[in-house]
Amino acid sequence: MSNLGEQAFIRSRYFAEGSLYANVVHTSTLKSGSFADTYTLSATNFAACTSKSPGCGKMIYQYACSFIAQMNGNEDLAGDVQPASVAENACKDTSLFQLLHLQDSLKIGKFTIQSLQDTSEEPTVPEQIETLLKSVSEDGLSSQQIVDILEKLFPELDPECGTHIRYYSSKERSRAIASMVSVIWLINGRHDEFTRPQSAARRMSKDVWEKLQEFVLWTGIASSSELVHAVMVFLAVRGLGKAKNLVQQLPAEYHFPQSAVIHMMKRRRNVMPSVSRLSDSMQDLLQYIFQVEEKFSLAQFLQGENSPGQLSLLKNFIRAKVDDEPRLLKTYLFAGLCMMTGKHGHFDDQSCWGSRFMDEHNGRMLTMSLQALKHLEVVSPHAVYWSYMSLCAQKLKVQATSASELALVRLSNLCRCQEPQDCQDVRAAWMELDTNDQDLLSSYLLADGINEETILFPFLPQCLVNARNNTCVGLAAMLVLLVELIERMWIRIRSAKDASKMCSLDLSDLAAFAAAVRNNAVLKCCLEDAKFTRQGTKLQLTMTGKNWNRAEDTEAHLMSMTHSMQQVLRKQRSLENTLAKVFGHQHAFLKQTMIGLSAMSDETLPAEPNRTNPVFGEPPHLCV
Repeated sequence: MSNLGEQAFIRSRYFAEGSLYANVVHTSTLKSGSFADTYTLSATNFAACTSKSPGCGKMIYQYACSFIAQMNGNEDLAGDVQPASVAENACKDTSLFQLLHLQDSLKIGKFTIQSLQDTSEEPTVPEQIETLLKSVSEDGLSSQQIVDILEKLFPELDPECGTHIRYYSSKERSRAIASMVSVIWLINGRHDEFTRPQSAARRMSKDVWEKLQEFVLWTGIASSSELVHAVMVFLAVRGLGKAKNLVQQLPAEYHFPQSAVIHMMKRRRNVMPSVSRLSDSMQDLLQYIFQVEEKFSLAQFLQGENSPGQLSLLKNFIRAKVDDEPRLLKTYLFAGLCMMTGKHGHFDDQSCWGSRFMDEHNGRMLTMSLQALKHLEVVSPHAVYWSYMSLCAQKLKVQATSASELALVRLSNLCRCQEPQDCQDVRAAWMELDTNDQDLLSSYLLADGINEETILFPFLPQCLVNARNNTCVGLAAMLVLLVELIERMWIRIRSAKDASKMCSLDLSDLAAFAAAVRNNAVLKCCLEDAKFTRQGTKLQLTMTGKNWNRAEDTEAHLMSMTHSMQQVLRKQRSLENTLAKVFGHQHAFLKQTMIGLSAMSDETLPAEPNRTNPVFGEPPHLCV
């Protein structure tokens, strides 16, 4: 930071605020002309003050990014004293300020898109989409030309006054555009354009591309411009369900992404005018797709995060709507594919060319999942789910012929294993568990959520991956923690009054904690201070300030008496279960023997004193 020379200050002032947010070296001298109180705050102490409040930390991070961005490249601001406008502008850039000081034009009842024009005399949107697809095929339009057309066809994507931009949802807008451009390449069979942003080592092969083309042909969507239009609207408005400044204005029961979009489709068409340009039948179809998304997540299915229970909900919903919309399953799966193409693909000079996410590995996994899901209407949810897991086992070159092997396949999928060698770490962590923990974890991994209780753990894959990549934690420690979490959740399920076989617990906070923690013992004890909070019908596991204060501890952590006693009880139960199996086996043998002997009459027994019954053989040896 530069020295601006001598200056005189009256009243309270802040000096060198930028040093709290950036690693800088500077010197300055303050002299008191009369009387003055001086207070200092180091970056370390500042971080410690905010560590107990994740929400406060987020706001400060946004403020700091804006503060530093204003100073970059401006020598007049690169000093110990900045104008008050710098701090004021940084405050205005935080999401909390924007929510508390919402502009009148952004109030949902008054919102309008200024660029929206009367299109009654123009060709319909499906006709313009058909023309666009034809132009791409015949004239070879560039990706930027395609984007320019899409921004005009879908007002929500307008770069200046569209809904996404106005409600600070630029990232979701970028994903929507990346998805829509990728879909056009997919429909036109343009493999080179679709895979352009992918690295050579991970680029999708022609084999996977052909399977995607076969799936697109099976859906029949590409032959109907009306259906393509509906899918494009789905991609354009889907991200608005995550725009906080918009969703927070809705009633509390609509604060979840899918329910928010459904509500705005019905009551707030002014924020998503593209919906009104659909025919009535396509509007119903679009609403059904969002209702399906409330019950089933394709991304979760892809990594084994959900269970056959979600497939059962999906199948029952599609069966109930089959008379109204027989194309629902095909359209939903195609829309899901389109949405996945834009994942990790922020719109820039590269990702707008194609799909960054849909590389060889992700493309192959998605084609396997679609191959299984396309049969959902004619086979059971169990068959669909475990046939997909069997395909994953073939890809990873592991056995999947028994229940325990299928459980390990699902665990490998949850750990996002891509190659056969990745499974070795998972198996090694599994072998570190005792038999009782393996049995409980297997029961969880195999539970269907239909006939048996099961628990849905959103963000569980991220927990496992973060723990696996964190050398201070390791996968085995996270599996032990998962066992303890399952035990607690099953107690909740069985004590609940409702008859639901499925319960959901969001682990996003635990995933972040697993990446940050620097002591294995701190992770093992984290549930003791964690909180279970309810959000609607779902539960959230929250790491408290007490947890986060210990995240950076590297010294030996003393476990509390409560946690130590819980571990002793768990080991005792494990030993009891092991002994029960052994004694139960011998008891069953003795009982069977006595029943067999009592059924025999004395006349049927041999005359010799030897009364051994050869049917039952030798009793098992008991070793304790």
